[in-house]
Amino acid sequence: MDPFFSRLEGFLKQKGQHRELVLDLGAGPGSISDYVATAGFNLVAFDIDKVVLRQAAARHPAVLGDAHCLPFRDSRFDKVICINVIEHVVDPRQVLLEVQRVLVQGGRLFLSVPCRKGIPKIFGEIYAKLAHFVMPKSQRERHCYVEHNLSYHEVVRLLESASLHVEHARHSHFAVTGVLAGNYRWIRPLHLILSRTVEALHLHFLTINTQFTCERK
Repeated sequence: MDPFFSRLEGFLKQKGQHRELVLDLGAGPGSISDYVATAGFNLVAFDIDKVVLRQAAARHPAVLGDAHCLPFRDSRFDKVICINVIEHVVDPRQVLLEVQRVLVQGGRLFLSVPCRKGIPKIFGEIYAKLAHFVMPKSQRERHCYVEHNLSYHEVVRLLESASLHVEHARHSHFAVTGVLAGNYRWIRPLHLILSRTVEALHLHFLTINTQFTCERK
C-alpha cells in the first residue's frame, strides 16, 4: 500500500467507529471520498468547484461551498480530511479555524501539504510550477493557483493558532514521480514502488508532502 494511504487508514481507524461522520474538504472528483466510504465511514464531500464535485456527488453526499465559511453547524464532524488544499486558499488560517469549528471536541484532522521539514520554501514554489507544467492540457485551466508557499513550520504554527494540536507529522511521496502520478495512470505503479522504497529506507529528503494528524483542543 502507498505510505500515504497507510497513514490515512491509520487515521480513520484510530479512536474511530464506522458510525463517525467524516468531511472530505476539497474533495474534488471524490477519490479520497471513495476510499473513506469503502472503509465503512459516513462522509460528506465538499468542494468549491462545481464541475469536479459533480463527479463525487454521483457517489456520495456532497456540498458545494467555500472553505472559508463552511455551511455546517458547530461540532458537526468527528473527522476532517484535507488533502493539498490550504496552499490554494486565500486565508489558510481562516479555513483551519472553520475546520476547528465544525469538529467535535477531541475530533481529528488529517492534513496533507506540499512541504517538508528542513527544506527551503522555494522548493514548494518550484514543485507547484512543475506540477502545472506536466499536467494534461485539458486540466491546466482548472488547476488552482497556489496562493501560499508554506513551510513546514508555518503549517505547524497555523494549526496551533487554530487550536488544532499536531499529534504526528510524517513525510511521503517520491518527489520526481509525485508530480506525474496524479495525472498519468501509467506512472502510478512506478511511483508506488519508489514511494515505498523511500519510506522503507527513510530517505525523507526525497519526499514532497507532509501529512499532519491533529486533534481539536
